[in-house]
Amino acid sequence: MSKQKKKQKLDPYVSRFLQLKCASDVLGATHPIGNHVQKEISESMAIIKRLKGIILKKPMEYTLYDMCAGNALTSVLAAHLLPVKMSIAIDIRKRKRSWENVKRFTYAQEVDIHEINPEDLDNPSIIIGVHACRSLAEQIVSLYLESDAEHLILMPCCAGNVKDREIPSIFTKQIGKHAAWAWQLARQSGGHIYEDTRCLSARNLVIVASKTLKKSGGGTENRLIKQLSKEHRKRAKVLAKLRHTTT
Repeated sequence: MSKQKKKQKLDPYVSRFLQLKCASDVLGATHPIGNHVQKEISESMAIIKRLKGIILKKPMEYTLYDMCAGNALTSVLAAHLLPVKMSIAIDIRKRKRSWENVKRFTYAQEVDIHEINPEDLDNPSIIIGVHACRSLAEQIVSLYLESDAEHLILMPCCAGNVKDREIPSIFTKQIGKHAAWAWQLARQSGGHIYEDTRCLSARNLVIVASKTLKKSGGGTENRLIKQLSKEHRKRAKVLAKLRHTTT
């Protein structure tokens, strides 16, 4: 097998992105992205995969909020690819890109997400966060819970403070701090965890929460366990059992 074919197998999201008619327009609007273009593309495509099914049920109704958006690759791609009413990127830093070339898109720069009033977010809306670090990920969850946003899709990055009352430190050591952090965020948001192995990032856990879905039986722990990778699943079940016996 050639090296080129091996590479295509390793990054299917990147290959799929490059086949999109809008790929050059998206890259043109967000350039320069940085030194890890393929990784960022795969992260954005992983989020788009989750967004697509939600937005297509209500075309041209949802406002998309991309928190801690960075180069806004995900929200720009969503504006090109999906029937969103408006795609809004938000970041504390100021960036100069070709945003004016993207329809149904705006970039709110130099905005601290801690200062956003949840009541100001549109209804219906979707909040996303691609590799938000530490307390920023928790703030994104808070905005989702306190606003009228119907859906949350979050791919956390650097782990924040994993509270011992949520996950005892002995289990955090077993499943890894990032998995424990994602677990905690999923519990806080009432969502599910998905491990997207097609994403090039090592931190490839995606949290999906929805206020429009009724809670299914089996509890939050059981729903999260089903989405964890095999190597984490056994230890996660022990953790869930422990939580039930101590509450």
